[in-house]
Amino acid sequence: MRQPIVDQARLVRLQDQSRWCWPNRSVMVQIVLGLWVGLWVPACVVRYGDSRQEERRNIRALKVGAPVADFAANDINGEIVWLGKYVRIGEEEPEQPKEVLVNFFATWCPSCRRELPQIAAYQRRNPGVQVMVVAEPSKDLKNVVTELLGDSKGQIPVIEDPDMKIVKIFFGPDPHFVLPCSFLISADGKIAARIYGFYEEVPIEQQLAASRHRNLK
Repeated sequence: MRQPIVDQARLVRLQDQSRWCWPNRSVMVQIVLGLWVGLWVPACVVRYGDSRQEERRNIRALKVGAPVADFAANDINGEIVWLGKYVRIGEEEPEQPKEVLVNFFATWCPSCRRELPQIAAYQRRNPGVQVMVVAEPSKDLKNVVTELLGDSKGQIPVIEDPDMKIVKIFFGPDPHFVLPCSFLISADGKIAARIYGFYEEVPIEQQLAASRHRNLK
């Protein structure tokens, strides 16, 4: 049987082309990944930024060292919650003096949903701090926070704030602010630290410590 004639020169060219194509594909993949990272990373920096950017957005919020007015409201389980139970308001001493972390939350805020389990874990690690969640009213609020708080749902009261009365205590009569955000109030009734934005890999304790450090400068 006659063997087919092989054009050696053409075969070499095809092999060369094959060797050329694969590196090109790899280069193209690297270029595409580079463009994706180049667009995604700046977006993350803008979204999560550093806390100084978030502070500038919440410029009207209570500053560290400012006294906090008392508030009282029913939580989603019908229990009365009031700040003065834990911190000094004016000349009145609290029944159970301790620091209070007030977290502002909304079900439509993805970062709030991601942060709330961290808030719950923070209180489990710090039983000497009372956490309160002030939430924008929504029909699914109770189900959402019950799931997100997990085992801490009985220790962390969630308060609906339909008229923004509590929001206005912290952000002024014409509030403009970003979510999520939290205020740590010392037992003497003053703002000890503030957290703006969501930082998934940074524990709440470190964020509060960073806020204290910035305000000591």
